[in-house]
Amino acid sequence: MFEKTTIALPTGFKRTISKDTQWKKAGQIPQGTVYRATGAIFTIEGRNVHEAYLVLDGNQALVGFYLPGESKFSKLTQPIQLRTN
Repeated sequence: MFEKTTIALPTGFKRTISKDTQWKKAGQIPQGTVYRATGAIFTIEGRNVHEAYLVLDGNQALVGFYLPGESKFSKLTQPIQLRTN
């Protein structure tokens, strides 16, 4: 769905979205549309490793992550425009 993209997280860690990962719409939160990886678990790292769903705004920019284990939104410092395949 998306081209390969490496994201620098506010925690200092980096995470790569693989071009082979498939994403399915999982819902909506005030910050945007939530997409969950299918067939794999996508994680981000801070003090701990968390399963994470992508949160995209109306312009398909990644604005942050929804952490389902905590029912919490984690905002990126700057939105990242994702390119589709």
